[in-house]
Amino acid sequence: MAQMDPGAFAGFKPDQMAQMDPGAFAGFKSDQMAQMDPGAFAGFKPEQMKEMDPGAFAGFKPEQMKEMDPGAFAGFKPEQMKEMDPGAFAGFKPEQMIQMDPGAFAGFKPEQMKEMLPAAFAGFKPEQMMMMAPDACAGFKPEQMKEMLPAAFAGFKPAQMAKMAPEVFAAFDADQMKEMAPLAFAGIDKDQMKEMAKEAFAGFKPEGLAAIDPKVIAAFTEDQFKELAADAFAGFIGDQVEQLDPELIAEIGVEEFEEMTGEGVEGFKYKTLDLLGEEVFENIDADQLGGLKVNALKGLDDDKIELIKNSEEAAKGLRGDQIKSVFGADFINDLSEDALDALGEGEDAFRGIGKVLDKLDDSIIEGITAENMSGLKKGQLRKMDVETVALLSKDAVSGIGEDQARGLTMDFIDAIGDKVENLSGDVFKDLNDNLVEALDADFAGRLDVDQLTGLGEADNLENLDDGFIEAIDADQAEGVTAAFMEGIGDKLESLSDGVIKGLETDTVRALNSVTIGNMTNNQLNTLANSGLAEFVSDDAKAGLSDPVLKTLGINLTTSFNVSQM
Repeated sequence: MAQMDPGAFAGFKPDQMAQMDPGAFAGFKSDQMAQMDPGAFAGFKPEQMKEMDPGAFAGFKPEQMKEMDPGAFAGFKPEQMKEMDPGAFAGFKPEQMIQMDPGAFAGFKPEQMKEMLPAAFAGFKPEQMMMMAPDACAGFKPEQMKEMLPAAFAGFKPAQMAKMAPEVFAAFDADQMKEMAPLAFAGIDKDQMKEMAKEAFAGFKPEGLAAIDPKVIAAFTEDQFKELAADAFAGFIGDQVEQLDPELIAEIGVEEFEEMTGEGVEGFKYKTLDLLGEEVFENIDADQLGGLKVNALKGLDDDKIELIKNSEEAAKGLRGDQIKSVFGADFINDLSEDALDALGEGEDAFRGIGKVLDKLDDSIIEGITAENMSGLKKGQLRKMDVETVALLSKDAVSGIGEDQARGLTMDFIDAIGDKVENLSGDVFKDLNDNLVEALDADFAGRLDVDQLTGLGEADNLENLDDGFIEAIDADQAEGVTAAFMEGIGDKLESLSDGVIKGLETDTVRALNSVTIGNMTNNQLNTLANSGLAEFVSDDAKAGLSDPVLKTLGINLTTSFNVSQM
């Protein structure tokens, strides 16, 4: 075929081309293809196209491409498309484009795209667009984009969008925007956004809007902004809202604001949040209130603050820094009962309330729940006025956790009185040194088994007063653990014989030789006489002196033999 006179190609017919072996197409040259009768192209098959030398594609003409069987397009390859004369693209039809292998789109060039008839764009598919070289998109024209099916927009990538001329964006419509891949929006710049048809904005989805560079958001015009569907506002992020022109923010109504997330409203500023109408604040939710910055809230007028105050739903989202810096005690005291209950569901809010607790009405302090208390920091507990502490309910006291324990003081303990029984055992694991040292005999008698067990895990038991240890009675023996007995060191001698007699067998098994060695003869005799000595572990026995073993009634030979096993 390579030696055939180019002029001879003018005589080829479609039925002849259909019968030609695909391998023969490898010999075709561009000057031969240029002479071929357009009608002959109707006989081409995809397997033949695959074999054609890329250089031959330079001879294709638009009138030939118009006649090519659509199925043949499935055989096109990117290296072939790169060689095709731009003028030939004027012959492409949508039914041909739809058959083209997606990989072939990687060979397109901008000058080729410029020549393609707008109607051909109706044949593009998303998987083809995904493969198109970004530079090729620089050749797109508005009239072509109008013809592209919305589904094809799902294949666009940011790099492709970035190459398009700004005037092309004037052709986009809402249906196309609805289908465009969200990530593709990240490729749009300010100049392109300014040119986008306002009608297209009606198709923006939250995911697409969220992908737009915040600086590009600043290019939104009022007409474009007004076309955004309410549900699109769910896509706004704080950095984007910061870039919005104040005139646009004033256009945000109830429906639009209801869709905004806590992340989105973070972008409102001191001078822009107050631009929203009062009706917006009647419907603010917890997530949104929780997202608003303190400085933005400071810019609100009193009427809007009042609307927030009356919202049970919004109260759930209050943050501590908002209460401390904006709302204060008066705001909390004026909350409705339902709003107070809702506020109680937010731990963080009570970190802020901790700053104003002493200024709250007694009824509010009495209503503080366990969940509320768990939100306070240890430093806030330490600074609480004793009169305020005395008002706390049993439920509130039960909410104090281990991470807050070091904030407890003896004044706090005295102020809660009998409600100390509501402190969890975990709290006693991490009491501060000063409080442990201040615990007295009276307090010891008020502790339950769980609290004593928790105290046994503390790392500062050496600070306990002898009087506290002496006051522990037999009824509390279950809570005296091996860790507690080890932690009090030589103060162990202060434990009563009644406590020793009442020790759990598991506690005795866990005693080490040092702890047993700190016990008095009376305590050892009690351990033996109560039958508990038999539970002393072999490891502990191995470290005990003969006199101690004898006092415990443990056979020395047996003990030795067991320890050697």
